[in-house]
Amino acid sequence: MATQLHVIFSKHFMGAGIIAGVPFACSDGNLAGATKCMLTPALETVFTYERLVSSGALFGNVDSASSMANDKIYIFAGTQDSVVNPGNGKNIAKFYSHFIHNNGNIKEVFNVRAEHSMPTENYGGSCDKLNSGSYLNNCGYNAAFELLNHIYGGNLQVNHIYGGNLQVNHIYGGNLQVNHIYGGNLQVNHIYGGNLQVNHIYGGNLQLLKFDQSEFFHLSPARKYGMDTTGYIYVPSGCMDKTRKCKLHVALHGCEMGRTIIGEKYVRYAGYNEVGEANNIIILYPQAIKTLSNPNGCWDWWGYTGLYFGEYK
Repeated sequence: MATQLHVIFSKHFMGAGIIAGVPFACSDGNLAGATKCMLTPALETVFTYERLVSSGALFGNVDSASSMANDKIYIFAGTQDSVVNPGNGKNIAKFYSHFIHNNGNIKEVFNVRAEHSMPTENYGGSCDKLNSGSYLNNCGYNAAFELLNHIYGGNLQVNHIYGGNLQVNHIYGGNLQVNHIYGGNLQVNHIYGGNLQVNHIYGGNLQLLKFDQSEFFHLSPARKYGMDTTGYIYVPSGCMDKTRKCKLHVALHGCEMGRTIIGEKYVRYAGYNEVGEANNIIILYPQAIKTLSNPNGCWDWWGYTGLYFGEYK
């Protein structure tokens, strides 16, 4: 879905991160096409999707493809993905290379032994196993940081969270224990997946807030569009001052990863909040829900909301 959102509204974005995803418009607007796209990328005709963008822009249904010319694209496909064939990663790269001519702007990560998941540094199930409880897998790979760092030019920090004096690998998997950082009194499982809230870990200064998504739907209830009434937004402590300009990242959850299915695991433990805190990036977490036409709580990339799912309308 990240490709869908990025391509349709490309003039509003500076890049996109696609994790275990598929190319724009590969579903042909139906569930059978979506299944074919997910499982058999070798049968996809990527140039057809490229032409759809050009024709859609011509008729004003999507933003001009020129809006993507300088965008940064991050693509992750785990080698063990049994849900979305990892060959889709190459097709996504091929699709974007038609519009983005600086090869350095497209980063491909296709060598991590990850199942279908959001890979994290140290939270979740085994990296190469399907973890349907959250689809967050402990891969020793911080996809949230790598994704955002690429989009923002490679200069993002993460150690600012801990005062700026620690190396990332010391915190995550190096020689330091997590409880050393906090004086030796905390346990690792309390910090990651235990009973503490994220903002408790960092002294109560971080803000993961809920907001009412229904206020953005005026003609029909949010549910009609497959949307939850509740969404989340993470506001870094450096962005509390309303006079400061901060960046914004929209973090779309995957299928079966919304609040009503896995609770707050994705919005708390995917890794975006820590990177946002260190770099003054606000993280927006919109939430989709299960419906009869969308039983897995996915974002619409095959047409369950209607014929215009791939356009502005």
